[in-house]
Order: sequence, then structure tokens, then C-alpha cells
Amino acid sequence: MGSSLGLPGRLVNKTPGKGTSMADTLNQAGLDTSSGGPGDKPAEKHHRKRWLIPLVAFVVLLVVGGVFFLLLELRKPGPASVGDAEKEVEQASAADSGDSGSSALRPAEGVYVYQGEGSESINVPPLSQDDGSEMPAEVIHHGSDCWTFKLEYNSAHWEEDLNCVENGQLVQKKSTTFQQWDIVTEKLTNTTNFTCESAVLVDPSASEGESFDQDCVGTNSDVEGETHTDGPSTFVGKETVRIDGKDVEAYHFKQHQQISGSGQEGRQEFEMWYAVDTALPLKQTRKITLVTPSPIGKITYTEEGHWEVSSLTPEHSG
Repeated sequence: MGSSLGLPGRLVNKTPGKGTSMADTLNQAGLDTSSGGPGDKPAEKHHRKRWLIPLVAFVVLLVVGGVFFLLLELRKPGPASVGDAEKEVEQASAADSGDSGSSALRPAEGVYVYQGEGSESINVPPLSQDDGSEMPAEVIHHGSDCWTFKLEYNSAHWEEDLNCVENGQLVQKKSTTFQQWDIVTEKLTNTTNFTCESAVLVDPSASEGESFDQDCVGTNSDVEGETHTDGPSTFVGKETVRIDGKDVEAYHFKQHQQISGSGQEGRQEFEMWYAVDTALPLKQTRKITLVTPSPIGKITYTEEGHWEVSSLTPEHSG
């Protein structure tokens, strides 16, 4: 960090030693001190002031920078509120008096709590935020065949998927993601909306190793044009997952998708486990890398993490 002072290295690294005058030191640094006698002292003070000004400025910069990054840390989002999630389910249930129970490929309405860890980051400006150790998810029914699954990673990042049962399969129809970044001076928000023509999540009749193409098109609130995600979802097989001390049968799928369009390039990989009886998401691991254009150049976004439901029974039923 010494070089960031903007001072000549030979001056910074030279210190008057025993038996060495300040004038000698300055002469070694290439500075003129030829005028002798009493005139030496004012020149010495003058050069000392020149040395101190950038040093003081540097110290101030360190303090201000430290305070700024401390504020960034303090403003990072905390865990999402389970209570707020319960209110959303209550409001949705009041508006729709349909069946709130579970059925094939549709979990019971309510708030489920997931546990795990993860993080999201961008490289310019260097920002990051962590998932909450507990993440509430709202399951809300829409008619007899569709339901939304809204998972809140933290208080500033959530994803909501609209899933429907069609021809005995569970397919994803829409997906919305919201994120907010607090940079002290303002809050930057980003929303993506995707619709899917073909995106099979679960097919109970699938054979091990069978793949389904997932093709979705979306928009980003900060990027003009359309973005495409495309790639296979492969059925690994049925597995037993341990949830809340109980063995639960699950469908295990792996998804590998390319992201392209609007100058964006990236890749996302997911592993998903769905309950065989209700298709409730039981577990997930994810890894996303995306390079996107911006007014200040290309920005790289990365996200990775995992979560697992803590109980098959919702904490709050619809």
C-alpha cells in the first residue's frame, strides 16, 4: 500500500539516521539543498510539509474507506422473516377458498422452513451477501392444478416459481427472481421474469437417465432484450432422503443450463430432490455463474449454496 501514497520511493524509504542530517538525506533523494546557513531550516520545514500532506490524505482515505466497508457489512441483509411469509399465505388463503391440502404433485399450502447456507456476489463493485441459515418458503395453490413455491434466501433475495400439473407431469411455467444490493448511498434492485415453454420438473413415469429439455425465455430489469436458459434436466432415480428423522422417498434430478442473450453468458447447475407423493422440494444444491454487460464494463455474478426442508409439515397451513 506504500506505493499508493504517490510519493517517490527513494524519499519514502530514506530515513535520517544517527550522524546524518536532514539536508544530507534530501540530497541523497535528489532534492536541492545547496543554499547553506540559516536558510536550511525553512527549506527543511517546507519539504516536511510536502511529505506530510499526502500522508495525512492517505490516512484519511484509509479511515473513510474502512468506515465505508464497515457500513457495507452492517447493511448486508439478514434472514427473511417467517412471520411475514405466514402473512402472505394467510392473505392468499383468504382470497382463494379452494382445497389447501396436498395431492399428487402438489404439496399442502403453507410456510415451510428450509435450512442451509449459500452466498451471492458480484465483482464490480465487490459486493456479497449470504443466505439466511433459515429460509422460509411459501406454497400457495392457484386453482386445482397449479401452485407457487416462493423461497426467500434472505431479506433481499427471493425466487418464486409457478408450477402446474400437465399430462401427469409437473412443469414450470414461470419464474421470478428479486435481489437488492445496499451500497450505502442507494439500494440497487434487480428483477428477472422468465416464462417456460418446456420445463419438466418431475415425471413420475421417467426412467433412470432419461432427460427432459428445459427452455425458458426471460427479461432482466437492468438489461435490455431477452435472455434464454436452455439445457437438460436428467432423472437420476428414486432415492431415500432423511428429513426430520424420517426416511422420505424422493425423485432426484440434475439440471445443466446455458444462459445467453442480451450480451449475457453463463451457466447454472442444480440438483433437486422432490417428495414422491407431493413433489414438495426437499433439497437443492446450486451453482450459477453469469457475465453481464454494464455501463462500467462486464460484471461477473456468482451464486452457490444448498438447502433442505426441516419438516414435511408446514409451520403455517393455508
